[in-house]
Amino acid sequence: MLRQARRSGIEGVSTADLPDNEDFDRDTAKAVPVDKGTSGLSGEAISLQQLLYRLRKDAAAQKKGKRENFKEMPAFQRCLERAAQLKDTKRKFDTAYKSLREDTFTSTNIVITTCSNAADQELRSGYKPTVIIGDEMGQDQEVESLLAAIFNVDTVKLLVLIGDVKQLRPTVLTKGKRKPDDSMTNPFTDQIQLSYFARLRQLKYPAVMFLEQHRMVKGLSDPSSSIWYGGQLTDAPGTELARLPRLVLNGLDGVCISEIGGSRRDMHNIAVTMKLIEDLIQADVFTIADIVVETPYRAQGLNYRPALHTASKAAFWKD
Repeated sequence: MLRQARRSGIEGVSTADLPDNEDFDRDTAKAVPVDKGTSGLSGEAISLQQLLYRLRKDAAAQKKGKRENFKEMPAFQRCLERAAQLKDTKRKFDTAYKSLREDTFTSTNIVITTCSNAADQELRSGYKPTVIIGDEMGQDQEVESLLAAIFNVDTVKLLVLIGDVKQLRPTVLTKGKRKPDDSMTNPFTDQIQLSYFARLRQLKYPAVMFLEQHRMVKGLSDPSSSIWYGGQLTDAPGTELARLPRLVLNGLDGVCISEIGGSRRDMHNIAVTMKLIEDLIQADVFTIADIVVETPYRAQGLNYRPALHTASKAAFWKD
């Protein structure tokens, strides 16, 4: 039936729009009128659904040699005219959009883009950079991090890569399955997970390391500095707090459960956190307005909501 609709010149016809049997009542198909003043073959007002119904009947009539000429129907002609208008409007929009992009690329000095989008043909044809700065290059796959430089090799004079090999590696979704010897069935996993930035660092390529950290409160950087950076990190001015009680709780009884989509939750950790909040408020150490709960997992955050809702009804919360 869908093939027959395409033969008759109607685009976008779905089998879901057609009746399931030949006894379909035409009187129930009067929604979505195309032109109430347009007459069909028998002189009555015709709608788009009626047109589809007649198209179905045409398929059955064709088998009996009684095909009707639907292309001469005024309503059908109106559909074709409207489709032609929309096609012309889209063509004009695409032309104007392409012209706007070209004018933007040729008149701008700085372009911020993702690594993969640096290979965009219109971007490459309209913008020729002399300096490329790559951010978070320790997490980007080797080929992607070089796209901008490869497509602009004739104009680039300086390539600056910024990253940290001690943080996240490139994301690889084709590792395969883990073997008993802890290796992956995809033999190229380790190579794909090695970023271009990390490869240069392994080859002892000259690099500058910034040792002053600005992202953590003074003191919180100590474990990271000692474990991963050989104790070289220093805290920048302004990272100090007047008071910062630090408490690390290790939930040994917690069980991490992976949800659909890869997000995780641990109900034991939520219970421990809620108990800590209750104790801090009852001891007048903090108020509710002072406390923020953070979690890297969406599933964990969703399970905190009912826990916080239950706690909000307790006496310690209201006081």
